Amino acid sequence: MHLYLGATIQTTMNGHAVAIEIESHFPQAGEASIRLRMPAPQQFTLALRIPEWAKTYTITVADAVTEFKQGYLYISKRWNPDETIACSFAMEIKRITANPFVRETIGKIALMRGPIVYCLEEVDNGNNLHLLSLPREAELLLEAKDSLADRIQLRSRFSLPAEATTLDSLLPMGKSW
Repeated sequence: MHLYLGATIQTTMNGHAVAIEIESHFPQAGEASIRLRMPAPQQFTLALRIPEWAKTYTITVADAVTEFKQGYLYISKRWNPDETIACSFAMEIKRITANPFVRETIGKIALMRGPIVYCLEEVDNGNNLHLLSLPREAELLLEAKDSLADRIQLRSRFSLPAEATTLDSLLPMGKSW
């Protein structure tokens, strides 16, 4: 399994039908549930990709032998006709620094949470974006913006140049960070 997105997959294992149902709130949240349904118990190995950004994770499944190898957690067992695997991946907010060998991006960062990379770009935010800075000690906060659309927003305190009194004086109307 490579992607933890909602899906229903019909496949065969050892010549027997298996339905795999994935329920997930990726990429907004790091939890996923994988339900395996089959007519009778079967022995097979299921491989789950562990994303590189997930420094901590929990995979819960009963009575299994597991092995982590090359980015995958291999789960071997005799699966019951209706079993669920619970997956939880920590989605911490972290700063990603740009490659120092690319002159145009020296000193630049992006913010990442799970598989999503957040960045501010002039095309969306106006010409004065280069005047903003995010202090190393600035706290990065996550808040739900709209539960209906599962939108999230990262919030922090940016440093402004002395001549700017507010962030609104730098960014076009209607933008807020």
